Amino acid sequence: MKQAVEAGYWNNYRFNPALRAKGENPFILDSKRITRTVEEFTSTENRFMTLHRQNPEMGRIMKAQLQDFVDRKHATLKALSDGTDTGTSGTPLTILVGSDTGTTTELAARTKKMAMGRGYAVTVMDLDEITSVDALAEHKNVMVLCATAGEGDPPGNSTKFFDLWEETPEGGYPADCLEGMNFHVFGLGDRGYRHFNSAAKAIDKQFAELGATRMQEVGLGDDQDDDKYDTAYDEWLPEFWKIQNAPEPKDDHLIPEASFGLEAVDKSRWSYKQTMPPGTKMVTLNENSRITCPTHDRIIRHLNFDITGLDFTYLLGDALNIFPQNEVERVRKFCDWYGLDADAVYHVTPNADVDKRRKKVYQRPLPVYQMFSEVMDIFGRPNKFFYKGLARFATDQKEQDELNMIAGDTDEGKQKYVDLVTETVTFEDVLRSYPSAKPPLEQLMGMIPSIKPRLYSIASSQRAMNDKVQLMIVINDWDTPAGKWQCGTSTDYVERMGLAWDADNTAQFKLPCQITSGTFNFPESMMQPMIMAGLGTGLAPFRAFVQERAFYKRQGVDIGPMWLFYGCRYRAKDYCYGEELEAFVEEGVLTHLRVAFSRDTKEKVYVQHKMQQAAAELCAEFDEKNGYFYLCGQAGAVETDIENAIKQSLISGGAFNEESASEYVEKMHEDGRYNLELY
Repeated sequence: MKQAVEAGYWNNYRFNPALRAKGENPFILDSKRITRTVEEFTSTENRFMTLHRQNPEMGRIMKAQLQDFVDRKHATLKALSDGTDTGTSGTPLTILVGSDTGTTTELAARTKKMAMGRGYAVTVMDLDEITSVDALAEHKNVMVLCATAGEGDPPGNSTKFFDLWEETPEGGYPADCLEGMNFHVFGLGDRGYRHFNSAAKAIDKQFAELGATRMQEVGLGDDQDDDKYDTAYDEWLPEFWKIQNAPEPKDDHLIPEASFGLEAVDKSRWSYKQTMPPGTKMVTLNENSRITCPTHDRIIRHLNFDITGLDFTYLLGDALNIFPQNEVERVRKFCDWYGLDADAVYHVTPNADVDKRRKKVYQRPLPVYQMFSEVMDIFGRPNKFFYKGLARFATDQKEQDELNMIAGDTDEGKQKYVDLVTETVTFEDVLRSYPSAKPPLEQLMGMIPSIKPRLYSIASSQRAMNDKVQLMIVINDWDTPAGKWQCGTSTDYVERMGLAWDADNTAQFKLPCQITSGTFNFPESMMQPMIMAGLGTGLAPFRAFVQERAFYKRQGVDIGPMWLFYGCRYRAKDYCYGEELEAFVEEGVLTHLRVAFSRDTKEKVYVQHKMQQAAAELCAEFDEKNGYFYLCGQAGAVETDIENAIKQSLISGGAFNEESASEYVEKMHEDGRYNLELY
């Protein structure tokens, strides 16, 4: 019973009508805090564990739904106990969220705050919480915010929702089953992928076909825009308010209620424990070695994780999610400047709108420095919403006016914001630039998002490596237009650990990690050719592919051709895993290794040039043997050049002209034989 109460599954409260006559609140909530997750509670209950064993996927979904219900129920009871508005009045708006890494979840939370400021009664739900078309039809005013994962796949928290459309009843759904529902859809995608925003487009199309009313054209957020998806969202959202005939925000200039409550804890009773986001497992990093020449300006590192004894399995093409941490020394310097005691320890009480990750990590008291080093993205990049929120705290009128201008939609404000984005300013930079705006800690915690996980393609095959997970990571650093050196949050974390490992190669590090399923398709037969093009660290998944086929070859299994076109700059400086790849050639696993060293020759040679040189052979691999093609690397124009090289190889075989070659490549895409992973 105690664990059920601590998880919020049960609530302890009292109701005394006599108190109302005295002008007092008749409702008293005794279980004021949730101190454990639904996951922790249900893992001790046989009935829940039986469901999880019999149907793990359904168990996962139902636990997520239960956690969300528990959070909402507790927030409502707490509001009743505090005598505050429970937020159930106003125009109903349901925000359905499809998210993979948390970006869309954060956008939904931000949108909910804006909508509530305009008088809406907002309900936020994961798409997987919609378990039937009838349940969907109950929501009459709907906004869908949905990311697209990989090559057109639905995001992780929406797979069951998309199954609704795949597993239609006999005869299909009635054409008017969503009649009476008004909907708006905004997608988060990356135009570097062929199926740009396809998940959002599919939802938009399906809702309209079933009788719902499309209120505006689907919004297409693009990760490659100057301000990523916010560029399109800032154009789409004003149209949403206009179509909705939404009232102007009320009290928009006032400081909102904090998303977190803080209660000081005796620091002498606290001991450090690393935070773990939901769904992660703590793994050991026991190697972080530089594999590019020490004098080369590009740093690429080989990481080895030991998963011995862990229930931690992965497949070819999967990615490892790393949750980076900010440097503690840098965090302490910020805290000193901001006037925060970095070592002060607080029990944190999040409100109902806070995402599941922060609800979990804040169940245990944390010191301020750990909040900023492991949870809050203080050195990340702010969006317009942050500037607008910060303006409310500015005591200097000039600073307040400038912050509002940046957050606004005047030409001057838009240009100023673009300049700041180009300079890649951080939350810390903005706070230092406007020193009169100093939100208290409990407000700042709600204004700065969580540090997002970074996904890295796994560079090892578990069949071959067994208890190891290996990565290949390039350190992403740059000089801004103003000449300031910057380094990406995740690669800065990797490089700090790498420098420590360089100094002591027995050093080990504990990291919370999780697996994200890959999107590559694979041949049904080991004899079908695999043609791979890896650009820089885009080699990573193909190293795993080669290891896997080598494993089978050593077991006596016949394997087909493997081609690897590998693009790097210099043989002597960044030919990563070169000796290993050449050994696979000697073994007969890699039948063709064609490396393009782009800076070693007077004329720059790239992967597409190497492919053109093998045009006739590639034509046979694709057309006669049903070969599969894979491309991995940084998004840009090169994917078009490589696709053109494949078309030219088909034409060179004599059986195709330009039109039929294009049709053949299109069919490869449709059949899953043409696979892209771009970043």
